[in-house]
Amino acid sequence: MKFLIITLLFLHKIESAIEYMSCQRIKELGMCYDKVNKNIICNACYTLCGFQYSNYCNDNNTSESTNDCIDKMDCSTYQHLCNVPSLIESLKGICDKTCNYCKDSKPSPDTSKVTNKPSTTTTHTINIHQKDMCLSLRD
Repeated sequence: MKFLIITLLFLHKIESAIEYMSCQRIKELGMCYDKVNKNIICNACYTLCGFQYSNYCNDNNTSESTNDCIDKMDCSTYQHLCNVPSLIESLKGICDKTCNYCKDSKPSPDTSKVTNKPSTTTTHTINIHQKDMCLSLRD
C-alpha cells in the first residue's frame, strides 16, 4: 500500500519533468493519457502510446472535456484498492476509469472477495510413527 501512495505522489510531481522522460518510460508509468501533458505526449510518443488507433490526439476531439473518464496510468493492478476508504482520495483523478470514479458512475463494490460457499475446516490426525517419519525426512 505504501508503494501505491508513493507512486501516486510521484506522478503528481512528474508532470513538470515529463518532457525529459523517454516515451517508453511514459508508457511504463501509464501516463500516455495524461491530460496535463497531452500535447507533449501526443507529439513525442504518438506511435509508442498507440494513438494512431484512436482520435485522442486529434485537435477536434473532445478529450479535453471534463466528462472524459480515463486513467492517467495503468490502474489494473490497483483495482482491488478502489473502495478502500483511506485510498479513495489518492486514487481519484488518476484511476477514474478503472475505479468507476467518473461523475456519471459510482464506485462498484469489490465482489472478488464475496463468496457464498460455506467454509469448512479439515483436520488431519498424524499418529506418532508418521510424525517421526516426517521429522526424519525434514532433517
